[in-house]
Amino acid sequence: MADLFRRREVRKTYLAFVQGRPARDEGVFTRALEGRPARTEYRVRERRGLYSIVEARPVTGRTNQIRLHFKAAGHPLVGETRFAFRKDFSLSAGRLMLHAAEIGFRDPWTGEDRLIVSGLPRDMERFLVNNP
Repeated sequence: MADLFRRREVRKTYLAFVQGRPARDEGVFTRALEGRPARTEYRVRERRGLYSIVEARPVTGRTNQIRLHFKAAGHPLVGETRFAFRKDFSLSAGRLMLHAAEIGFRDPWTGEDRLIVSGLPRDMERFLVNNP
């Protein structure tokens, strides 16, 4: 598996709750991070009152890539405290609203495509119920 990650043959999809409402339904961030190319593809799943639910797929694997790309776009993640100030947003959460929802890869032993799906954690589900 480590070789698959190193060769960037693992597809990762995250769910993120971001502040505000991105203007485009989908797009690509290509802003370099720490002088290295970084690419994140995203798609808005739903726009709610003060936030949006997005799927984010990091094509490159830079540290904090999703967090930094959305912050640079003016839509930091809900619950962000490291790269944005909570006081700047009326919506807050007890933690960063980012979840590794899917991981896909070609099984190196069988050659079959594999997709591992992880349901939304309870605290994120509660957040959705409490913040329509």
